[in-house]
Amino acid sequence: MTMDPRHYEDSWEHTSIEELEHIRSPFYDLAKLEHTKEGEESHHLLKSIGQKIKMLSILEDTIAPKRPDEKQAAWTRYADNLVQPGQDKHLLQFPRGQPLQRISAGELFRVAKPSNHWENIRRSKSFLADDYFPPIENCGFDPELQKTLEDLAASGNDDAVAEELLQILPNMDHPELINLGIYLAFAPLPNLKSVWREWELRVTDAMHLLSVKQICQAQWACTQKKPKHTTAFFNKHLFQTMFDKVDDMTVEELQHVMQGFRSKENKPLYMKVRKNLVDRRKTLFPKGDAMDLANTFFMFASSRPRNFGVYRVYADQELEELLAHYEHDLCEAAEVADAESLTRLAQAMYILKTD
Repeated sequence: MTMDPRHYEDSWEHTSIEELEHIRSPFYDLAKLEHTKEGEESHHLLKSIGQKIKMLSILEDTIAPKRPDEKQAAWTRYADNLVQPGQDKHLLQFPRGQPLQRISAGELFRVAKPSNHWENIRRSKSFLADDYFPPIENCGFDPELQKTLEDLAASGNDDAVAEELLQILPNMDHPELINLGIYLAFAPLPNLKSVWREWELRVTDAMHLLSVKQICQAQWACTQKKPKHTTAFFNKHLFQTMFDKVDDMTVEELQHVMQGFRSKENKPLYMKVRKNLVDRRKTLFPKGDAMDLANTFFMFASSRPRNFGVYRVYADQELEELLAHYEHDLCEAAEVADAESLTRLAQAMYILKTD
């Protein structure tokens, strides 16, 4: 029997959609198939039938999420405010926080730091906080000059800031150069290429005098501001100088390495540090100090590379080997550790076992 669309013109069905209470029966569209040509027209017809059946499906109405209303709308998470207003803003708003400041297309998905970011970091890594995180107390030069530079920067006089810094750089010794680098990384000063290149030149000349800690601070300083103005050669030189010393480092120096070079997520460095922790367990922790163990494993966990590709299984096996070597030491350390060290140790285990 041939179906005719006219038989279903007045046939309407209820839907579960508030904005669209009734739709014409899908049999109306099905009957039109008898009079539809092949190609784009038939494609649109089949799509229309599918949409109507989906609207009328009881199962779809039961399992499909309801559209958020004023009571169900989520809070805004920092970095999730859309640039343009619209009815669909609720899709990317959870929970409430600081709006993302988008400065270029390349940083479209970069998450802005909350206002208390560095406070949280200082608290979680208090044993390294004064050496790496703001506020920076020791800037490497006279405090009065520091105030002058910040006033000039606030007034937008970048050329005067560069001139003042370029004058003092040649007269600095290597500890002052490192302190200046940390200060430049976090100070409210413009990100000046000429200053960073001169600083790089002075640090390179003094590389043979730098301790492991100072090398790590230099690496940390030159990677904080965007865009980076130091050269690839300088970064490679810092890394290689540090990498050659890993086998003879103390546990405190290993902690500095894992902090200073953490943004690189370098797998050979990670493997070398892991091997040292396994092979030199008695040397690095002769007394099984709970605080040193907690701090070292926390730094190891927070700086561990996240992506091992096809070698992930081997990386997991090597991690299990490391934890097996330290199982008894970690258990004993947990029994005598203070609250801060115990918390840090628990965080390290959580990160290592869930990555």
